[in-house]
Amino acid sequence: MTLLIRFECPQCRQELPLDLMEFAPGHRQVCKTCQAPARMTKAGLERFSKDLRQYFQG
Repeated sequence: MTLLIRFECPQCRQELPLDLMEFAPGHRQVCKTCQAPARMTKAGLERFSKDLRQYFQG
């Protein structure tokens, strides 16, 4: 199972999945569609939390 962190583009609202293994603190994530800086959302954190629980239970 791949653990993904999901960012959301504030400009075009596209969801940007990023593999946890590629996530590095301090690196800005940029939307591949419009090049706007992406941000972590509450919904993205909640999905990541759920995925993380399932990963450790399975």
